[in-house]
This record gives sequence, C-alpha cells and structure tokens, in this order.
Amino acid sequence: MLFETARLFVRQFTKADLNDFYQLSSDAAVMQYIRPPMTREACNNLLNELIEGYARCAHFGRFGVIEKSTQQYVGNFLLRPSSFMGGTEIGFSFFQHAWSKGYGSEITRAGLAFAFRILKLEMVYAVAEKGNIASQKVLLKCGFDKRSDFIENGKALCLFEINK
Repeated sequence: MLFETARLFVRQFTKADLNDFYQLSSDAAVMQYIRPPMTREACNNLLNELIEGYARCAHFGRFGVIEKSTQQYVGNFLLRPSSFMGGTEIGFSFFQHAWSKGYGSEITRAGLAFAFRILKLEMVYAVAEKGNIASQKVLLKCGFDKRSDFIENGKALCLFEINK
C-alpha cells in the first residue's frame, strides 16, 4: 500500500486489476478530460508498463484506489515525475459511481501529504483541462494555486501548483 485515507487506500496495480483498469480507462465520460478511451489491448500494455515501472521506483506512477468499505477498485491516483515544469505531477480519476463523494479532494490531500512528508518534495503541480471545472475546484480546495492557461495538443489546459 502506498498510503491511505479514512475511506480509501492507494496501492500498486497488479495484473489482476486489468478488468477494472480497462473499465475505467474505456469509459468515455471518465476519460473526457484525460485522454481518448483505451482499448483492452492498450490497457493491458499500459498496465504491464506501470507494473514494470514500480521496480524502478515504487513511489511514482499510476496506482489503484480502493474503497475500504467495499474493497472495490474505484479509481486511479497518479504521482509521477514529469519533464513538464521539471517537477512532479499529481492526478486522479474515478468511476462515475464514485463522483461527488469527495474522493478527489480526499485522495489529493493524502497524496500531497505523502509527496511532501515521505518523498520530501518541495513542489507538486497538476494539470486540468479548462472545461473540467470539477477537477479545478478540487485542486483549489486542496490548496493549489492556478498558475497559467496553456494549449497542448489542441487542448486548453490550466496549470496548478502547490508548494510545501
């Protein structure tokens, strides 16, 4: 387990997560502001890459979010070094049935605590598509500052940053 909150825990993916990972990654509504929905084969390839990546660095990558009360996979958590801004990016995605439960804020706050206290990072950034008002509200609620708007691959994006 990477870290936990009162209602959720975050852990590395295993190959047994393929069906859940595919269900989330192929959902057009969930992926609307992230990337195009993925095929099962693409999900399998990505999941294998993620699992292999844990051997290089167990604390960075994409991870599964599990609801404690049901033991069900409800979404993804992202914490990864990125060449963009030369820093570390945080992110999340959840199944539609997990929306509006406060999970985005809960996992972001706990992820920031992990990044700052355990990994000793000084700054974390996040990117949200300009139209994704719900994610922008989560980031602001969690203490991020909006830095700038920019265009990448034809998408209007907003950059958020938070310092330790």
